[in-house]
Amino acid sequence: YKILKALLRKFKLDSTVDLQEISKQIPQTFSGADLYAVCSDAMICAVKRLINHLDEMAKKRKIGVDLLLDEIDARDKQAKTKDTTTDVNMLPSLEVILCKDDFDQVIPKIKPSLTLEEIAEYESLHSKRG
Repeated sequence: YKILKALLRKFKLDSTVDLQEISKQIPQTFSGADLYAVCSDAMICAVKRLINHLDEMAKKRKIGVDLLLDEIDARDKQAKTKDTTTDVNMLPSLEVILCKDDFDQVIPKIKPSLTLEEIAEYESLHSKRG
């Protein structure tokens, strides 16, 4: 749990993410690199979800994604200086936020980089060193 929390400290997580529950889904054989893969793959899932959302919104508005991004950028700049119109406020945020589903999708796909035998060997070496 603590390693996962440290790896995700700069990520935005929505309210569905309970790191203690997610850590229970992760096999004990996962190394630090495997946990990093969980976090980065979850981020990729969240980015893909945002891209799909932007594509859908652009299609609904019958404009290109590049124009939609320009509108969002203009809204964000305008928001720093004054109130925005309701229509502009309907535009999505470009902030990537991880949700529980992102983790649920990636955890089963990641294979542990260490076998139980390798872990036992490392633990044996560690105990011999004192």
